[in-house]
Amino acid sequence: SIHPDNNIAEAADQCHQRLGGYVEELNSSSELHRPLKAFCDSELLKTADEDTFRCATLLLHDFEQSGINLPEEERRAYVSLHSDIIENQSYLAQMARQPSVFDKESTSSRLNAALLSYRVAEEHKMNGRDLMVQYSWLMRHPDRDMRRESYHSYYKLDDLTVNNQALFTNRRKMAHALNFDSFAHRALMLSAPKGPEEVGYFLRSLSDEMQPFLIDDR
Repeated sequence: SIHPDNNIAEAADQCHQRLGGYVEELNSSSELHRPLKAFCDSELLKTADEDTFRCATLLLHDFEQSGINLPEEERRAYVSLHSDIIENQSYLAQMARQPSVFDKESTSSRLNAALLSYRVAEEHKMNGRDLMVQYSWLMRHPDRDMRRESYHSYYKLDDLTVNNQALFTNRRKMAHALNFDSFAHRALMLSAPKGPEEVGYFLRSLSDEMQPFLIDDR
């Protein structure tokens, strides 16, 4: 959560972790999966109304994407992996609310001036060090390089980098456990684009279509 009240934001993060773990535990329950699978494989599903059909098939999909068909030992490992992912995501959300603190000399004077001018950072002195406390990045700055530099200075945190690498690794392990090529393939399975290739094609096509308008707008 990025709610401005830290107490509410932290409470939301805790709820997200607990609910996510509980949902994943339910999705890995063979006692719940068995009767649902029997219903979906029966003639009853063919004569069910549209809402029942969609609800049942989506629930079955959730079970399958939670490793319900894996052997017991692998299923337990999958659930543990999902819990790690929830923790990674929660930490990422928490860090998104925290300012970035760094030595003033570690970034360009041009960037420091822009951060102060746009009022997204403050200067502080601590133990003889000149520090910048950055609260956001320059998303509205007209210079692309300046936007990129401010983005890196805001999000380049050692702990966050380690956490994000763990998140990407865990997501990849989750996808491979279910025989997907990547987490993107798993996430897009039920969406309009059926895979990251279609998303890439759409974005490239959109970029090509917009290019003439961007040139005219310079």
